[in-house]
Amino acid sequence: MELLPINSSDGFLHLRDLPHNCIFNKIVTGCGGTTVVLRNSEDYVIAVPTTELIINKTGRTDAGLSLFKSEERSQPIFGLFGKFNSQVASDLNSYVESSGTKKIFCTYDKVPRLLDFITPHSFRLLIDEYHCLLKAYSYRQKAIDGVLDNFRKFKSFCFMSATPILPSFKPSCLADVKEIQADWGNSLDKLTVEL
Repeated sequence: MELLPINSSDGFLHLRDLPHNCIFNKIVTGCGGTTVVLRNSEDYVIAVPTTELIINKTGRTDAGLSLFKSEERSQPIFGLFGKFNSQVASDLNSYVESSGTKKIFCTYDKVPRLLDFITPHSFRLLIDEYHCLLKAYSYRQKAIDGVLDNFRKFKSFCFMSATPILPSFKPSCLADVKEIQADWGNSLDKLTVEL
């Protein structure tokens, strides 16, 4: 396992990009891993297990275009979830053909369908909440297989979680993928529980 030093005084990741072609254990939940991807100038597909995660970042309750606002800039992002009808396909196609950096949020099950609209080797892929791949496999096998069958088609990939899968349960298709763990040093607050 490789360690990635994190210099942070506020508990957030301050990186230009996430590490590439790896499984990334960020150790801390809510530290802004997805936000790193949304703020940078790389084209990204961000695959997540639930529509709620997309709604949280896009503010939309249906598929389509919205803005992600940060201190640096407002960035258009496309949320792809729910029914994939002709209007959504048309909107997605227009977004992909527009100028500027592309950020596409989608649920795991939409990854294979998305490949019909993008050139995957031009996009980086973030598989967020990586631990959900194992947890949901028994009832979402087709969706999970869609991610695992296609992740190597992208320019790079990062399977990210703060609660990673134990090595003995790691999917065999990820056996050769390096593992990187965030090293927060002494910057994390120690939690003490008193009864």
